[in-house]
Amino acid sequence: MNFSNFIPNRYTLKNIVQKLNEQWDIVVQSDFTKKVLHTFWTRILTMGFGLLITSLIAKFLGPESFGLYSIAVTLGAICVQVGCFGVHTSNTYFVAKSKELLGPLAANSIIIGCFAGLFSVILIKSLIYFFPNLIRLDHLLLSLTFIWIPLALIQLLLQGLLIGIYQIKDSNKLELANKGMTLLIVSLLIYLNILNAPSALLSQIISITIVGIWTFLTLKVYIKGPLRPSLDIFKKNVGYSLKSHFSLLLNFLILRVDLLMIHYLLSSKEVGNYALAVAMADMVYIFPSMMGTVLFPKICSQADKSQMWGLTKKVKPFFWILMLFLTMTATGIVTCIVSSIFGNKYQEAIPAFIYLMPGILFWGASFPDYLFLTAIGLPKQVLFIWFFLLCFNVFFNIIYIKSYGILGAAIISSITYLIGFILFAVYARRLRHEPKS
Repeated sequence: MNFSNFIPNRYTLKNIVQKLNEQWDIVVQSDFTKKVLHTFWTRILTMGFGLLITSLIAKFLGPESFGLYSIAVTLGAICVQVGCFGVHTSNTYFVAKSKELLGPLAANSIIIGCFAGLFSVILIKSLIYFFPNLIRLDHLLLSLTFIWIPLALIQLLLQGLLIGIYQIKDSNKLELANKGMTLLIVSLLIYLNILNAPSALLSQIISITIVGIWTFLTLKVYIKGPLRPSLDIFKKNVGYSLKSHFSLLLNFLILRVDLLMIHYLLSSKEVGNYALAVAMADMVYIFPSMMGTVLFPKICSQADKSQMWGLTKKVKPFFWILMLFLTMTATGIVTCIVSSIFGNKYQEAIPAFIYLMPGILFWGASFPDYLFLTAIGLPKQVLFIWFFLLCFNVFFNIIYIKSYGILGAAIISSITYLIGFILFAVYARRLRHEPKS
């Protein structure tokens, strides 16, 4: 009997291959794919520039001065991440929905950056007053840090607007220009033999100032209405900004709390091995994160929730294919990478990394659902999900780290990510036809 007579024509091998080729052509030629690839190569180059900048400064300054420089940069980075209060995400969200808000949001961003920077300075000054040994930086280095904080905040908030109006390539160019100018100035300082911790930080201030002005001028081309601050728009945005801020904070804690618990419960050697495993896992996770940066304003700009959900469903298979490819490839080559680059003393990081990969697979695959929930207004239940995942992670890590060491931490992390994937998928599906939050 010829069973092919019972198979519809659309399911023949020839038609399936043809359909796959058509879908591949659509994916390759789409604007979304081009922007993702542009972002990917930008991140690769900025990471390379960053590594080169760090190695040059470290080599020229020596451990002591480089340590002071690193403390200043870390202090500034913490203040920027905490001080932005989710406004950069809020900017992307609101301007993607209405380009007419670009002018007021740009003006608000400059004011918020200045006030948040001032607040950070007052907070640090207060901490130093009550705890003199907490931050041991000289007056010049501390003053330069205080100058850098508001400039970096303003740049971050303006860049969120640039992403919101879907000028991804402009955003990437500015990010690359920031690192490139810093590298150029540091190289010049080394050539002139005047590089020290303050001048190294000054190179970042000069770069962020030029890039900040460049970002503003780029945005100004797209501003149609008046460029003046709006208290009404600020009040409207503040709720979403705070929800976004705490959502990102809880996400960060879930990704990092196990490392702190290992530091508390186990030896420094195990901390080092697990830190390497987590750092390598972060390198895998950066790819869906880049896709999310390009996808988020696209989802936000859709006319209604059904279109948002339609776009979310359309990209889900690509996230799954990407994550399966990345996690399987990373699992296959991790032994070779660790042995050749880091040496035998980091062999314990290999099984920990392998046990983290199922979690990273589900964590990356959950990105579209989470972006959909963020695009419809970030319902407060999303914060409850993050908080539940954090509590679950901490509770079971206490038990399993004591019994199974860093492998226990990796297993619990993967289970946490799997639960997060299920909860976000179920909740997003439930809200796909409900009114916006």
